[in-house]
Amino acid sequence: MRTFGIEEEFIFLKPTTLRPANVGEALHTELLGHSAVSRFVSHEFLAAQIERSTPVFDRFEQASADLLAFRFRLARAAEARAVLASGVGAPLQTEGWPEVTNAERYHTVETEFWGLVPDHLINGLHVHVGIPNRDTEIHALNRVRVWLPTLLALAVNSPFWLGADTGFSSWRSVHMRRWSTIGCPPIFTDAADYDRRIRRLVGVGGTYDLRTISWNARLAEDHPTVEIRVCDAQLGAPSTLLLAALTSAVVTTALRGGKDIGAERQRAAMRAGGQSALAALFGHARTAHV
Repeated sequence: MRTFGIEEEFIFLKPTTLRPANVGEALHTELLGHSAVSRFVSHEFLAAQIERSTPVFDRFEQASADLLAFRFRLARAAEARAVLASGVGAPLQTEGWPEVTNAERYHTVETEFWGLVPDHLINGLHVHVGIPNRDTEIHALNRVRVWLPTLLALAVNSPFWLGADTGFSSWRSVHMRRWSTIGCPPIFTDAADYDRRIRRLVGVGGTYDLRTISWNARLAEDHPTVEIRVCDAQLGAPSTLLLAALTSAVVTTALRGGKDIGAERQRAAMRAGGQSALAALFGHARTAHV
């Protein structure tokens, strides 16, 4: 099977109100320094968040053990500070202007996207699938687009916002649509075309470096992987593992070929994927993959 890795974003919440708790810095320091399973912990945009990246896996048994071990440590560390560590696409409640992590990169994002910051309490699950050849990565990226709405529908985990039911199963996916480079990537002819076009985006519309290109699928800059970014963060490790397995299978399937459904239908399908209409979405999937 193909190698894979997982990135999970977590948000810390006050247990009585389920509002964000700005303890990310303290928990980052503790988790980073005391356990091998925590060595890939990093800051995230907001002071109430952290991100954890796994090692590279070639078996799902490895991933299962690793995810469970880290979540156990994370829950213990959060409990010691009287907060909850939550894997959820968006919190139930917010509280004023969120505190941004004190790093130059994040303050730049805050300045560029000022009006979006109060709503950006969102958390995702990103899955990297290993493909050693960059042109082959482009082939997979072009053909995986049609599967992204289905993956989103299976990964929805953010139905509430400001204490109310939004009518969407993934309110995170609605928030994300307002950023400058989001949604499904365009079709590329080859790796050189991809590299040329993403570099032309830098400096336009708040895209000040390659990491701020936030398509639902992209090529990783530092690893030979296709990165699928469409999923909401998950409450439990089993759900994360299942979505990682499905993502790996989807990328492998994409390498065998398939047809594109067009940009307008793709956009409509992504919106459906973030709602509750699974039956309608699978109807789309049946016609799209025949």
